[in-house]
Amino acid sequence: MYTKKLHLKTFLSSIILILLIFNFILPSTAKAYKDISPSDVRDMIDTSTLMLVIDVRVPKEYSKGKIRTSVNIPLNILKNTVIERNIPKSTIIITYSQDNATAYQAAKILDSLGYQQVYTLGSINSWPYEIIR
Repeated sequence: MYTKKLHLKTFLSSIILILLIFNFILPSTAKAYKDISPSDVRDMIDTSTLMLVIDVRVPKEYSKGKIRTSVNIPLNILKNTVIERNIPKSTIIITYSQDNATAYQAAKILDSLGYQQVYTLGSINSWPYEIIR
């Protein structure tokens, strides 16, 4: 009887340890950025939500067309530019690029800098609304 209680106690301790790992360690390594739909971005633009829409393409691509209100900060200078401009960590930031992968890289950089409200639209090709030329 004593051995069964000891095994049960060991088993329960193991379960508690596993739950602690999932609750404290994994969330801290989870990405803080999220996907956002084109319609949600458009609604935020239309309602003048205070946010920063960053196009991380190179200037030549950016000049071919952009989303209204977006700013061009190419991926290769994103980190330094955001640090230099001292953009508040509470800023809502939306990234997009020519392809999804680059937009996600930008979101990861912003996440690593401590920004908590980072969203990625992905590719400008997913934008069904007006493109400013």
